[in-house]
Amino acid sequence: MTCIIAYKDINNNNTIHMCGDKCGSNGNTQDICVEPKVFHNGDFMIGYTTSFYMGQLLKHIWNPPARLEDETTDSYLHNSVRKSLISMFKENNFGSHSDGYEIGTFILVYKSRIFTIHSDMQFFENKYLTAVGCGDVAARAAVETYIKCGFTDVESMLRSSIETVSKICCGVSKECDIVDNKQYK
Repeated sequence: MTCIIAYKDINNNNTIHMCGDKCGSNGNTQDICVEPKVFHNGDFMIGYTTSFYMGQLLKHIWNPPARLEDETTDSYLHNSVRKSLISMFKENNFGSHSDGYEIGTFILVYKSRIFTIHSDMQFFENKYLTAVGCGDVAARAAVETYIKCGFTDVESMLRSSIETVSKICCGVSKECDIVDNKQYK
């Protein structure tokens, strides 16, 4: 299910745009969901795949921790934010707890940094582009192709990429939502 793309526009003050399709699928059928899979929560932008419940927890239940004055960005993200997320998932009975901790996959944007959060809660920082979901590889290829061809309208590029992916991945819809981090600049 899903295709979420995060792209940092280095030609526009490192503005990060995140685009997410609206497909809900069980592998056999699909429907268009009303609630966006990309959204803001506090100082963060989030885009999720794997589970609508996980996305609802990230949007409506998770309260991002306050950053302490003397806390570095890395310490804040890798300690405070990670611990807060794990705690929230455990409190709401989401994820596996047997051998470590397993959740779904999502993209987390903080300031001008893009992270892919994998199922074991590792934060993988992406330089300027990432995608998650069943359409991830096709989406990254589409965006890279548009960039190489000189596409400069980022929102159109992301919408076109999602539409392209929807033609080859049955778990992706051409309908999509876009958010950006301009409010944090």
